[in-house]
Amino acid sequence: MKNIVWLINPLTFTENEFEFPTYICEQMNGLLKVLFLENDSLEYIPFISNDPVFPTIEYGMDTKQINDKNQKLIEENKVLFFDLVKQKKLSLTVHNESGTLMQQVIEESRFADMMLVKSSMSLSYEDDQNPTSFVKQVLAKAECPVLIMPEDSQTINEIYFTYNGSHSSVFAIKHFSYLFPAFKYLPVTVLYVSEEKNDQEDKQINDIRELLYAQYKHVTVKVLQGTAEAELFSELALKKNVIVTFGAFGRSTISRFFRKSSTNSILQTIDIPAFITHP
Repeated sequence: MKNIVWLINPLTFTENEFEFPTYICEQMNGLLKVLFLENDSLEYIPFISNDPVFPTIEYGMDTKQINDKNQKLIEENKVLFFDLVKQKKLSLTVHNESGTLMQQVIEESRFADMMLVKSSMSLSYEDDQNPTSFVKQVLAKAECPVLIMPEDSQTINEIYFTYNGSHSSVFAIKHFSYLFPAFKYLPVTVLYVSEEKNDQEDKQINDIRELLYAQYKHVTVKVLQGTAEAELFSELALKKNVIVTFGAFGRSTISRFFRKSSTNSILQTIDIPAFITHP
């Protein structure tokens, strides 16, 4: 069985988040481990006064009041979570690690086959990017592949492998194939972006064909001309019920995908599962 770690912020957990992780777990024949991440450092929340005389005066909620409200919501959401577990008769474990939040994530990833997280997962009121700064840290520091989950539940009907001949892109494809043998009958499209003349292009395409023909029944290689970011966005923007792979997120300038990270921009604008890993 594969070990899958699902990162959850219990403060913001909703029932809608439950379907996709359990679906993926079934496809992988996996053991689902849940890591609840709770941020103990509460922040001052400003409010603008509606006083017509002094409309710009700010005041804030008392820290204890915030803490009490948050703790109550966390407890309610955990009750909801475990009720869903019982309803669906699922077998899973809940882990509680010590240390900072990122230390907990790294420690769990070290012994996991894959980690699940939503691109919008945040542990701070101010972290409203997509993907959030927290998720970017997870992608860069995790010691196992990370699957960015869509906001809504989706089944997987097609696979897209991004490829540029690099070690990291091949590593992501091979690791995905190892983790998801149940997907071998799904149609596969390889997106090869040629940003400039490459004497090795024909060999690289033949190499990836040989690798994938041995594992998948339906393989198409699509050679795209232009910048990686623009071409991949054009191919994936309107897709649903597909999954895409990327290699090497933010480890270094040299290792970044297609020499500059197209992954970050794509995660901001599409809502499909994205499998991201690095050697």
